[in-house]
Parts: sequence; structure tokens; C-alpha cells
Amino acid sequence: MQSKLQAKGREMETDLRALGKEVQELEEEIRQRATVISKEKREEMQREMDIKKYDLQSKQKKYQSELRQLENNMLKNLQEEIFALAEEIGKKEGYLLILEKSAAIYYPKSIDITDKVIERYNGGASDS
Repeated sequence: MQSKLQAKGREMETDLRALGKEVQELEEEIRQRATVISKEKREEMQREMDIKKYDLQSKQKKYQSELRQLENNMLKNLQEEIFALAEEIGKKEGYLLILEKSAAIYYPKSIDITDKVIERYNGGASDS
């Protein structure tokens, strides 16, 4: 799951870097040619650069939103898997109630099944 998120992030980063490079190259070209091109051409190049900057910013926002959504979906799926494993362990071992640690104020460590859930999630089959 994590590698999918990282791969998508790298793909987006590559795209954003390419756009950023285009903006920098256009800025440099405007700077270098400012004295030898007409005012109209300079203004046209400036508009083009402004459009590219806006596109870059828009894409950054879009990609951030997409990554947040992907991460949220992945976390939701992970949570569902973990809850299903905890339920399976609870039924198999006769627990009356299983809580998330974040919801419990105090509990004796002897009833903590976190390690069992993690082991099952990772593919082990602990029956202890």
C-alpha cells in the first residue's frame, strides 16, 4: 500500500518538476531577451509564463488533493482489514469486547491483543 502511495507521489513530483523547469526556462529567456525583443513580444512571453505558473500552482493543489484522497482511502481499507482481524480473533478467543487503544483510558496489558492483530495482518497465524 505504502509503495503505491510513494509511486504516485514520485510520478506527480516528476510532473511538477518538469513544469517548474519550463517556468524557470521561460523566465530566463525573458530576462536574457528583454532588451532585444519588442514590448509586445515581452508581454506575450510574460503572459505565457504567468499561465504556466498558474498551471503549476493548480496542478500542485490538484495533486495534493489526490494524494490526500488516496492516503485516506488506503487508511480506511487498512482500518477495515484490522477491524476484521480483531473481530476474528475476538470471536475465536471468546472476547466480549475489543476497543481501540485510543478509546481506552486504562486496561491491563494482559488483555492487549495488538500484537496478535499485527501478526495476523502481516501473514502469521498466531493461535496463542
